[in-house]
Amino acid sequence: MTVTTTSSFLDTAVARLIALLLAGLIGYVLYAEWGSQIMATVQGEPISLVADKAPANEAAPALDACLAKRVGDVEAMKSDGVITEAQYADFKASAIRLCRVQNPTRP
Repeated sequence: MTVTTTSSFLDTAVARLIALLLAGLIGYVLYAEWGSQIMATVQGEPISLVADKAPANEAAPALDACLAKRVGDVEAMKSDGVITEAQYADFKASAIRLCRVQNPTRP
């Protein structure tokens, strides 16, 4: 009785070398992109998933004006007692959506 084995490419040393090089390349890309955050985390600094301060939207003054007016109107309705707290959240979200649709920031 003869046992024949067929070896695939994935079982060769060349395939393992390619996998090692690929893993090294991925590690390098990750470190190049997020190296400073990784080192800060290793040194004990807390991770911030949200920016500390919202960037100013200098490219879209019309969007800023629309948001100020619409959200201001919604806040005035809330302070006057016209709408409830639950309605306030819905109205504010609708106002923001409307302004973003009317004033897209991307060309």
